[in-house]
Amino acid sequence: MSEIIVMLKYGIRAIKGLFFPRARLSKKPDLQENSNTKCPTQNLQNEWIIDGKVYDLSPFLDSHPGGKHILSMNRGRDCTELFFMYHISSKNSIESFLSRLSQYYISDASPEQIASPFKWSGKHLAIYSDFKARVRRHFDDQAKVSSSSESELSECSRPGKASAARMLWYFTLGIALIFAHFYWFNGYWLSLPVLSLLHWVFSTDLLHNGTHYQLVRNPYINQALSLFGGLYHVPNIQWEMQHVISHHSYTNIYSLDVDLNHFLNNFRCAFQQKYWEIYTKWRYCIPAYILLTSVGQMDVWQTKGERNLHRAMVPFWSHLSGTAWYIYFTQLLWIFVLVPGALYYRFGMQHFFKAFLFLLLPRVGHGAFYYVFSQVSHIHTAALGGRHDDDDDAGGEEEDELQSESWIIHQIKSCVDYDVSSRTWNILSIGLNNQCIHHLCPSVHPCHFIALQREVLDPFCEDYNVKRRLFPNIYVALLSYFEHLALVNDSAKAKSHEE
Repeated sequence: MSEIIVMLKYGIRAIKGLFFPRARLSKKPDLQENSNTKCPTQNLQNEWIIDGKVYDLSPFLDSHPGGKHILSMNRGRDCTELFFMYHISSKNSIESFLSRLSQYYISDASPEQIASPFKWSGKHLAIYSDFKARVRRHFDDQAKVSSSSESELSECSRPGKASAARMLWYFTLGIALIFAHFYWFNGYWLSLPVLSLLHWVFSTDLLHNGTHYQLVRNPYINQALSLFGGLYHVPNIQWEMQHVISHHSYTNIYSLDVDLNHFLNNFRCAFQQKYWEIYTKWRYCIPAYILLTSVGQMDVWQTKGERNLHRAMVPFWSHLSGTAWYIYFTQLLWIFVLVPGALYYRFGMQHFFKAFLFLLLPRVGHGAFYYVFSQVSHIHTAALGGRHDDDDDAGGEEEDELQSESWIIHQIKSCVDYDVSSRTWNILSIGLNNQCIHHLCPSVHPCHFIALQREVLDPFCEDYNVKRRLFPNIYVALLSYFEHLALVNDSAKAKSHEE
């Protein structure tokens, strides 16, 4: 009974937070409670901060090759990391981009306006430029091979974007999803596991890869495909703030990466987060979170203010209006009202429980896929700056969430990879098994990851003496993940480690 009461309480909070999201912003994230770092106050309106300088990119919005949306979302904030990461696979040098920005220069940014914890000059810029050059050489070489090949399905026939073979794969999955929904809507139980898998490898793939602009070169087609994927998983605006901006820019930095804060009501992911006695019961909470993960990107029922820090760092959210607001509301309406209503209408109230299971079980299956493949990618002791038994280059006794002032090196050390040469796992994990390459080259489609990690990342790490967080398979990676949760949440170990 107590579990039912708790779920009802969380359900009421979820409805309030989803349909009245701005009210949640009245409670600012209290990062001082758990960290020495504050979420930066930027005091900007129509400007963008890139590498310590303030620019007015308003005249450039309509002519931006990557589309207007990604610039609009980052208006009024420090978007340095996004600027560098999304130009890493471009043919043009980063110096040419910085030079072009000079025509929009307003002033140097004040320390209070700068959010970037990384350095982008001197040796750190040289590291970035070297990695960028290696990525470009790889695609230039692949383009030459593609031009001499007769196969139009080659993965190098569309440099950096989804190959023709992968687009054919998406089309096949889309057809399968239509049939699966037909049988689901007509009450066939076997459609439930099929829907769970298809919504992971197809719907979530489109949402994830579309918002990273990986699928095609046209930014508006990417956005349209991601909106379609988001109809099952989560509204795009929430995903972009949380995943694209907060997580990819500041991976595993507690005060900036909201993905570390999903579970603070019941357990923590990093030593930097404040410890509570309730965290000793973390093992009992894992099944419930797996069940809820399918809608977990909207877990505004969480009472911890840190769970909403991504909204505080993106002014676009507080001024959400017009088309963006209607898209957000429509996706919420589709997920929580129209689809459930249609299913209950189809089954009839006499089959209320069956309709409930048909809504719930695909979510449970999808949630299991999402939880496993997302959490295993970063939540490990070494990837969070702590020392692991077989790790020689991790942090010392005191964990340091900023593992390097170089964004490139920090990303390599904060990501966990497994089965990196397997095409099967590349598809099943929607590319997340090669997390390191994905974070370094977020606009590159996963069909290129196997070649990139072998021909670019491995030689780069060897040249710079950087150790990758690499596991032989997902089973070993999962064991390491749960070992880390035990380390930071079991009272005896956690307290002694903090002391």
